[in-house]
Amino acid sequence: MRGPYSWAQGADRARVLGSIVLAAFCTARLIVWMTPWPNVVPPLDIVEAALPPLLWMVLWGTAAVGCAIGATNLRVYRWSTGFAGTLLFVWGVSYAIAAFNAPGLVMPACMNLALAGMVLVNGSFSSLLPSRLEPGGAHG
Repeated sequence: MRGPYSWAQGADRARVLGSIVLAAFCTARLIVWMTPWPNVVPPLDIVEAALPPLLWMVLWGTAAVGCAIGATNLRVYRWSTGFAGTLLFVWGVSYAIAAFNAPGLVMPACMNLALAGMVLVNGSFSSLLPSRLEPGGAHG
């Protein structure tokens, strides 16, 4: 039988890995917005037109920095993964809607929705398990 310390250690490893994956993905999205050449995927008028490009860069950059910091801080982890998951879900749904007219958008829709699902599962189970990242955790 595993003790509370090993459960907390495993949960913290999952949190750190999830934060790093999300930070890398959000950084990649930030780089895509900053590139001078056109995107490979056609623009999505629904989502892209909602905010100016500079604001999209700020949102993805904030999510990337928050997820990177969230690898060591549980409170920031909860906020940043929720924020990144919301962005991923919005983009995934918009790609799925646009995929009816452009079948090439099916894979980006699946990728964004899969990552949003990973965030949901990781965040949901993360709140149920003890943590050593915050005071009052398993060995806090």
